[in-house]
Amino acid sequence: MNRIDLVVVIDVKHANPNGNPDADNLPRTDPETEQGIITSVCLKRKIRNFIMEAKENMEGLDIYYKSGVVLNELNQEAYDAAGIKPEGTRMPKDAEKAREVTKFMTDRYWDVRTFGGVLSTGINCGAIKGPVQVSDAISKERVSIIEHSITRDSVTNEEDREKERTFGRKNVVTHGVYVATISFCPNLARKTGFSEEDYELLVEALKNLFRYDASSARPAGSMNVRKIIEFRHSSELGDAPAHKLHEAVVVESKVEEPHDFSDYDFSIDKSGLNDKVEVKELVE
Repeated sequence: MNRIDLVVVIDVKHANPNGNPDADNLPRTDPETEQGIITSVCLKRKIRNFIMEAKENMEGLDIYYKSGVVLNELNQEAYDAAGIKPEGTRMPKDAEKAREVTKFMTDRYWDVRTFGGVLSTGINCGAIKGPVQVSDAISKERVSIIEHSITRDSVTNEEDREKERTFGRKNVVTHGVYVATISFCPNLARKTGFSEEDYELLVEALKNLFRYDASSARPAGSMNVRKIIEFRHSSELGDAPAHKLHEAVVVESKVEEPHDFSDYDFSIDKSGLNDKVEVKELVE
């Protein structure tokens, strides 16, 4: 595999794409520009969730970072497979055994061989740098956030029985078009065992990023992956700087106050691109 860069365009309408728990779960925004933000951590979580739902119990496609697991117990399984005991918080002194422990983790867990991970907080399985790196998704324009007051007729505690109802708040972005970038490094892929099949699964997850994510904050159809642009290089090191590829994807508003994805023009400016870079729209 050679170097690959991706640009992902996400459409948000009347949804909270990524709430901030430190700010009453308000949609994340840049305080200076008021542009909306979906963090890379959030995007990777949704990718992991798709893999868990679509490829459950398939060999080599387990997910390491998921709810309800004790990570050191998973790390212990790698040592059990290697037939050795952990040496405190250090990697095994035997280099071959150390590689065996790390390989167990990358072979078993799709997200570890894809995104990497720090597997050294306790029972040490190493710190792995993944071949796939994801950026935050940033909206093209400033976003408007509206607040809905909501009521609940039920009460939680017995002492509140006489209360008629309780109140809460719900905040949503009225509309926004967000753009994220993803890079793939072949050299790191060789170290983790990331394959072409793993890459195809990553693309499948991106196409279905919000398929299993519907909720009150993100109703079905309120968040959609509209475009995925793939830039395939002809070499491992790449044929063009990533920023030039990202800048070639042009998303521009046709109106002063866009309220729908149809209010944007989308194009790929290939005039300044190296001919060795193959450009393909994976979602049109």
